[in-house]
Amino acid sequence: MHITTRFAAGFRPLFQGNRGAQKHSNHPLNHPPKVALVDLVATSKVDIDGDGIGDMPHHELVRRILKAYCPSAQVTKLLTQLSPGKHPERQIAEVFNGIAEQAEGGNYYDAVCIPLGIESKYSDIELPDRELSPKNIINQRAAINRELNDETEKRWQFIPPVVAAIERLIKTGTPVYIAAGNYGSDAFSFLNVVHQAIQVGALHGNRKAPYSVDNSVINRWEQGFYEVSKVKGGYDLTGDNVPEVLDSEVSGQVSLGHHLVGKPASQVMANEKTLELLAKPDKAHAAQFLYPITLLRQHHLLSDLYDAECLLYGDYAAFNPKTSGFIPGFRVKSGRVVYDPGDTGKLNVVNYLSGTSLAAPKATAIDLQRQLVG
Repeated sequence: MHITTRFAAGFRPLFQGNRGAQKHSNHPLNHPPKVALVDLVATSKVDIDGDGIGDMPHHELVRRILKAYCPSAQVTKLLTQLSPGKHPERQIAEVFNGIAEQAEGGNYYDAVCIPLGIESKYSDIELPDRELSPKNIINQRAAINRELNDETEKRWQFIPPVVAAIERLIKTGTPVYIAAGNYGSDAFSFLNVVHQAIQVGALHGNRKAPYSVDNSVINRWEQGFYEVSKVKGGYDLTGDNVPEVLDSEVSGQVSLGHHLVGKPASQVMANEKTLELLAKPDKAHAAQFLYPITLLRQHHLLSDLYDAECLLYGDYAAFNPKTSGFIPGFRVKSGRVVYDPGDTGKLNVVNYLSGTSLAAPKATAIDLQRQLVG
């Protein structure tokens, strides 16, 4: 499952130079460390156990990943409401100004984590003397803000106050970690223009994930992919066999597509003829087959971004007749179907979660943990 909060490939080392971003607070570290997590009030829930049923608000999932890597962190969730007819981002500006005001008075957080973004295409922004691109965006942030303030449609004029509020916070000496965005290389997040923020892109293994925004502003790369494994008492997200999510917190149904696991691949493998089932009103029978990603790509049955992402998780996908979507993560090993999106060989994996909104809390947590241990 791909995690996106839309308000929110060569090799890269785990940590790139900050290019002016501030990784450590200018203040003495609080004990325990204090972290502000700024996210949206949940309108839907994240499916943890892979059965297609939402289990946990996005902000709570982010908090648990942060706590997994810095257990002593004291995380305060500052959530904003999606109000009908109002821009939620205006309320977010108020949140950041409030944090900044507290810090200016001496009551500061050691880090602020922002696992959300405001999406735009580069072509949406018309600069007076050049085209905006992934390469030049780092030098065009002021010009972008001017364009947003001056645009005639007024649809983006709420963004500069958000950017100004976050930059006010950063000037207090507080490190701010922002998820780069899950929009791929052809788009960016307006929060990418925040000066001196730690902009966190997502890694899949030691490669940049294809869904991650990647431009000259992104100055940090961190793990954005998490296998969800069933362990005693719940579900492990971080690979230490300790559950971050308890059994009582999930719906607990059979994970989608897992009825295929263990079957001989030759008996369930889809072909050109099988694709005809996808056109029928009742698509239930189509779920009995395993679909090669190459076949789905050949017939343009995947969106462009999802197309690039699917092969990260395996060569095959199952079909979900309820959503008419495909579930990647399947492989064939020793002639039988396995669910192994991380190619780790683990037999207890039931789902995966991915996104830059999951990379940002890990970056926040490991930097704090390094400070704690000296």
